Amino acid sequence: MSTFVEPLVTQHLWYWLESERNWLVRSEVETGNGRIDLACKTPEGEYVGIELKAGSGLGTKLPEQVQRYAESGKFDKVYFASPSVEMARERVEASEPIPFTEVIRSVAKKLRAGISSGKYSLSRAISYVESNVPVQILSQDISYRDQEIRKHIREVAEPPSHDYNPSHEPIELREAASKISRSVLPSGLGLIEVPLQLNNGTLLSPEDALVPGGIESVRFVHEAGHLGRDAAPSLPDGEEPWVRHNIWRELGGLPEGSIPNVTESEQEDRPIDVVAFDGGVDPAEIYKGSGTGDVIGVEVKGKSSYSPERVSSQLNEYLETGVFSKVYLGVPNKLKGRARELIDGNERFAEEVGIIQTGEDGEVEIFKDAPPLNLRFDGYKRSGETLKTGYGDIEVEGGQAVSSPFVLSEWREPLTGPEGDLVIWNFDPRKSESVVHDVEELPETGHKRIDGQIKPPKRKVQPARAYLLRGYSADPFAQGQSEDREPRQGYVRLTVTCFDVDEDTPGLDLKFGGGKWEGGYASLVGDQVEHFVAALSSLEHISRTEIPCQGKCLDLRSFPFSYQDNYGHEVDRDVKKPMDLIAERSDARGTGALLQLGERRTLGTEVIMTEVQRIDLLRTIRVARHGRPSEIPGESGYQRIGPSGTDTWDKGRNKDAVHNPSCLENLDFSGAK
Repeated sequence: MSTFVEPLVTQHLWYWLESERNWLVRSEVETGNGRIDLACKTPEGEYVGIELKAGSGLGTKLPEQVQRYAESGKFDKVYFASPSVEMARERVEASEPIPFTEVIRSVAKKLRAGISSGKYSLSRAISYVESNVPVQILSQDISYRDQEIRKHIREVAEPPSHDYNPSHEPIELREAASKISRSVLPSGLGLIEVPLQLNNGTLLSPEDALVPGGIESVRFVHEAGHLGRDAAPSLPDGEEPWVRHNIWRELGGLPEGSIPNVTESEQEDRPIDVVAFDGGVDPAEIYKGSGTGDVIGVEVKGKSSYSPERVSSQLNEYLETGVFSKVYLGVPNKLKGRARELIDGNERFAEEVGIIQTGEDGEVEIFKDAPPLNLRFDGYKRSGETLKTGYGDIEVEGGQAVSSPFVLSEWREPLTGPEGDLVIWNFDPRKSESVVHDVEELPETGHKRIDGQIKPPKRKVQPARAYLLRGYSADPFAQGQSEDREPRQGYVRLTVTCFDVDEDTPGLDLKFGGGKWEGGYASLVGDQVEHFVAALSSLEHISRTEIPCQGKCLDLRSFPFSYQDNYGHEVDRDVKKPMDLIAERSDARGTGALLQLGERRTLGTEVIMTEVQRIDLLRTIRVARHGRPSEIPGESGYQRIGPSGTDTWDKGRNKDAVHNPSCLENLDFSGAK
């Protein structure tokens, strides 16, 4: 969801509490147990804490967050606020606690890592949990399985008998028990509904939603219980959230609105404190209006966040985007002199940036008018998708289409690869330095150690690309018959993820199949990646090679179809055994590739990649490794490339029927050489 939704809900609730309840409100207030979204003081002298979320989903962190705030000793009451609170209401008003199963499972996996590392035994972990977690939680059933939580924790925490390389870090037993105990919403949590009108990613009535007081009345859905408060939170003036709110109260618009990111970052867009509009609420309409309105960007700083170097850098970046007709620096009254000195001392800022100051009473005043700028763009491109300034991926009801988007790849200079050549998408891998003319020329490699060299990276990585390949895959549930031991025939998804094991070691993950119960998984590291790239680049000259890798295949011959017995047989990325990935030339719409993981068809997968898919994959790996992954083509996330080279995500789930309506009993592998 776009970055502005939760901040907009926050601003509307803040405004309503001040204007309708006469509460004193501050944002991002330190509690000693973390920063809470809103901290308030009522006319009766009570202190109220409010945690906000943008969507109807609750997320996995909410239970622990609100319990920490309730236990901080700073509040008489704690509330959760959102445009929709029905899911939270079901949990808060239930007669029995309803744990968040995602939290339970995450903790259990971390216990499994601790047990595998020898930190503690399974029996010790389970005993500690059962002794320190309320029985009312442990006796509840997992929502998607008819199984008590205590039994589920034991099942997930028990390490498999095979080689195991955990992707989770071990957890201390005390922390595990605490997280499980905090996996429920406290019964004393209050609920507030802030009715921002969003429907399937479209902001309804934006002319009201962007105006303070423009939404329907806020509603207290569930009153909070009283807590034991022994201190009070500090509610200072002059800090950045307070300045931002007062400017939003004056200008309206989108707090934390999305704009192009011109820094050297893989994030293609970024937020600015306020995106406001004059003469409409649609930047596309204002852009086409020939100077009859303004798109205004405001960068806000408070007493603690003001840094001349940081402010200068940000203002330059915002001016570079060309998405604003006015740009302001917003500061509290005490900083207006320093702000004026900064702006007047920079030739560009003096001619292009204004200053807004907020007085001690919250009143907003233009301290220096912002000179008009040339509004060059009304939106921007992100992963091929065209988005609107401020709104990001949220549509505007009745809005016009973006006609002049900022394109980051055209603004940036291309990066260079190891050979010094430009890393751009439209290069031909068949003419690269990786091409060899004999199998003996391929990079020498072997299987990697499983005990740490190929552990997954600490940071979360996203798939770069997916491919829809025709072939066979081990899929025990494809036919819905437990006695069927034949591989599934049809289309098989290959999902590609590129990452860095360390600064000098590339990693490549290849997942064959649509989920953990299909196909296989291969992880290539370092020179294995070079071997794979060289092999696929050289299929015009070599016919076959075996590439050492690590991974796991689903085995139809040994797969137990009993639900209670098949745990541990799924394609688990925590498990990496030495394997070989076969790459073989295929006459599939040009010079394609046959890829085989597993030595027989009932084990793993065997698929054919067309020439256009092969070239697309090699381009993806090169750009992801040496260029900017954000410049890999694709709208709304990574694409799934079909045999003809076009995206296929729009085809729906029944990919076999859509892409090959005829019977798939006789797949043609005769082109493999």
